[in-house]
Amino acid sequence: MNIDLDSRFWSKVDKTESCWNWTACLNEAGYGMFNVNRQAKRAHRLSYIFHYNEDITNKELDHICRNRKCVNPEHLRTCNRKQNSENVPSHKDSLSIYRGVSFNKRKGKWVAQVCHNYQRYQLGYFDSELDAAKAAENKRNELFTHNLEV
Repeated sequence: MNIDLDSRFWSKVDKTESCWNWTACLNEAGYGMFNVNRQAKRAHRLSYIFHYNEDITNKELDHICRNRKCVNPEHLRTCNRKQNSENVPSHKDSLSIYRGVSFNKRKGKWVAQVCHNYQRYQLGYFDSELDAAKAAENKRNELFTHNLEV
């Protein structure tokens, strides 16, 4: 990478203790964008290539930290589409902070479920949100190849 491109790229990054957040243009999905020779490129992909000097043309990158603005190469890993989809956070409108857990108002209990290969696994009702989260995590560990945590 040439010096001008390098300094221009890194001037748009705010390095915190963990994530390196992109501070410039974001696309509609929330990923950082950077122009190289008048072509818009995803910033996290460029950061990965700069750091590992690896061709990732036909690979997906997974943000382990689940932060789309992050360009820290240590927070990125190559994967396939299935593996990338296995590392998604809980729904933003969920009452639970845990992935695969929701609250059933009618029953007054927490529900755990996991989706895998277009099949939904209903894991039952739980008195505790944490118990439901553990059930969902255990099922993901059984089914998924790229699972991280609750």
